[in-house]
Amino acid sequence: MKIYTVAVVGCGKGGKGIGGHSIGYAHGMDWKASPRARLVGACDLDAENLGAFCRHFEVPVGRENFLAMLEEVKPEIVSICTYAGTRPSLVEACAKAGVKGIWCEKPFALSMDAARKMVDQCDEYGMKMIVNHCRRPLAIFCRVRDLLCEGKIGEPMFFAGSLENWDQMEWGTHWHDIFRFWAGDQPVTWVMGQARSTGARTGYGHIIEEHSLGYYSFADGTRALLDGGVKFRGDNILSVFGTEGVLHIKRDNHVVLINHEGLLEVSDLGSPHPPAYGSELSLRVPHSLLDWLEGGTEPELSAANALKSTEVYLAVYESAKRGDRIDLPLARQGDFPLNAVAARQKNP
Repeated sequence: MKIYTVAVVGCGKGGKGIGGHSIGYAHGMDWKASPRARLVGACDLDAENLGAFCRHFEVPVGRENFLAMLEEVKPEIVSICTYAGTRPSLVEACAKAGVKGIWCEKPFALSMDAARKMVDQCDEYGMKMIVNHCRRPLAIFCRVRDLLCEGKIGEPMFFAGSLENWDQMEWGTHWHDIFRFWAGDQPVTWVMGQARSTGARTGYGHIIEEHSLGYYSFADGTRALLDGGVKFRGDNILSVFGTEGVLHIKRDNHVVLINHEGLLEVSDLGSPHPPAYGSELSLRVPHSLLDWLEGGTEPELSAANALKSTEVYLAVYESAKRGDRIDLPLARQGDFPLNAVAARQKNP
């Protein structure tokens, strides 16, 4: 069994924030637990965070300069856990340094130009990259997709979800990716979006809207709606409305199916949230990259597929910026469109 050398860039503080607010530790825990990987390097601009990470995971080389770290340890795999705006230069550096594979955090990019460039560089240099849409493989979402494929609610008409105090991007990219998964990854044809963003709320290196709505259509006419900011009434996380019934994912992790046969509750499917880092379930994500490197099929978490979920949230913001429907594919987009929305709303 080949053991891959791995480096992590963007360590974070660790502690209670492991996961969403210190994702480098989540990657570190998975790589440390994998018999197919060995952590050999780490990089972070904060010397204290870098030192703590290296001690925690017994990483032999830690550097504040990413290029110096690449040159010194020559990792085969790099986990990119920095904010979205920093990633294009890191991906380019990895490609030119001969890195074989990247496990990149989500959301993928702040503009479609940046996102497409990263995917193009992977193609140019023969580097493989996955994006951490880690909810897609979870049993609860796969079971819903199976029920849809079996026609349990007829033809899907409408996917719906809401995120309390979250946005279309940092968390919303997960739900956009799940909607695409349920729709069979068919193309999204148009997007309409609205956002309240005054610039007062920031995080993860960019402006975050206070409230937003993303509404869009798949090629077969199925629609999707994501409310970023205010949750719906009740205890549903996500819902699917079909021509002959409805499906709800409940906050207690049950799936409720209502159709002409009555009401059915499906339980014991696990949580819609990522499993414990370092567990066998969690390792399925990075191992999908390793399998791909060893000649396996391109995983659903590939950057090329993630590009299409990225396009959805960026089209929501572009629609809010222009005040118009956006027909996909998006044209050139060099800047983060929410910046223009915030500038307009701050200075009407």
